Amino acid sequence: MQAAFRAFMSRIIDYAGLFPPASLSLEPAVRNYAKYRSSQEAWMLSRFICPVSRLNELDPLIAELFSADEPLPLSVLGRAVEGAHELIVSLEEDVESLDRFREKHSPKVAIDAFEFTLPDDVGRLGSVDLQEILARVSAVLVDRAQLRTSLEARWSNVGESSVRTVIDALATLPAAQRDDGMISFKLRCGGVVPAAFPSVPLVARTLRYSRTRGLACKFTAGLHHPLRRFDDSVETRMHGFFNVFGAAVLTHACDLEVSSIERILLEEDPAAFSFSDEGFSYSKWNASVDEIKQARRAVALSFGSCSFDEPREDLACLGYL
Repeated sequence: MQAAFRAFMSRIIDYAGLFPPASLSLEPAVRNYAKYRSSQEAWMLSRFICPVSRLNELDPLIAELFSADEPLPLSVLGRAVEGAHELIVSLEEDVESLDRFREKHSPKVAIDAFEFTLPDDVGRLGSVDLQEILARVSAVLVDRAQLRTSLEARWSNVGESSVRTVIDALATLPAAQRDDGMISFKLRCGGVVPAAFPSVPLVARTLRYSRTRGLACKFTAGLHHPLRRFDDSVETRMHGFFNVFGAAVLTHACDLEVSSIERILLEEDPAAFSFSDEGFSYSKWNASVDEIKQARRAVALSFGSCSFDEPREDLACLGYL
């Protein structure tokens, strides 16, 4: 296995089996995760994603499936709120629930990540008000709870201009809170209907602008396959994780402009992407193994997927596994 491929794919998949289109019940999803942890490809697997409202449902499974030596790593998903004025109170309550759960099951669980979606009315907030809210969010989640926090603004609801406004506001947080992806922007890359998939220009501009502002991205949904492809089940083209993460890595290493990022995102030929023991390349752009590791640590963190099998099967068909 080439060193660049190992660095590129290391801990890249957060298992989200509870969510569509898989929509598994909690017990089979957790058992799947435990099974994947013992597979040959476990090095690609990161955290199990669980809503804060369902943490206590894990109680009977933790003692059976996990231990202090092999704890269950969780990324906890915060509750949705309707308005920005409710957000801080809701997050504080979520952190209290998380802390109680952690105290009950430590050291068999490891909770170091938290994800939540901003309410849609953030698009109507002024930049100063938004900066103040996000500073309070960071104080609750990053400073106090020491959680790696991924924050989503739904582009399908708030629009691309608001996505940029949120990235701008996150970039005003102290550098210490943004280093190594402690706080990041979460981009939704798909769903179960064509309208859920962001356009290539939107993804490209998000990657470019996040790089400009020194902010990491996490991704979720729609990235089951390595390469961009037409999917019959949703009747649209899906983004590929080689495309999205490759574009992010090379934007970090080569300071790519939007048009070059779009070219990578549109690529459907697997031979166009090259991994070696020296690095990763696409066309004339290259990233060393160290640059890949740095980008994955602080630029392109991971992606949530309801399937761990589909990515592995595709990579095996391509000869990578």
